[in-house]
Amino acid sequence: MALPNMRFKTYTFPVNPKTISISSKRNIRSNLSPYMGEIVYDFGSGPRIITGEGAFHGDNAWQQYSELYFVYRASGHGLVTLPYGSTITCLFTSLKMTGSSGPNMIKYAFEFLEVNPDSYIT
Repeated sequence: MALPNMRFKTYTFPVNPKTISISSKRNIRSNLSPYMGEIVYDFGSGPRIITGEGAFHGDNAWQQYSELYFVYRASGHGLVTLPYGSTITCLFTSLKMTGSSGPNMIKYAFEFLEVNPDSYIT
């Protein structure tokens, strides 16, 4: 069974990225207190970060990368739909062209940051 292609807003990746990873961590802070030692505060989980790498292939590889770059340059949050069905509201925070292995291939890396649309300020 083929997985559906990853999407962000109205952009659909022509081929799913080679790697996709989702990371999250808790917001932990600590203070040193006289006579009590270190006091640790747990402020809950932070936003998820979605990273990945892929490549565009073929005679239109540069056009495919340019379309993705145009989406990156547009401001605002949108839905990321992952190949296995999850949707997460995110900002597109990073896009890198990581190299070319030939005349018809452009490698890229990306990062999305989860946001709460109700608390997002432009």
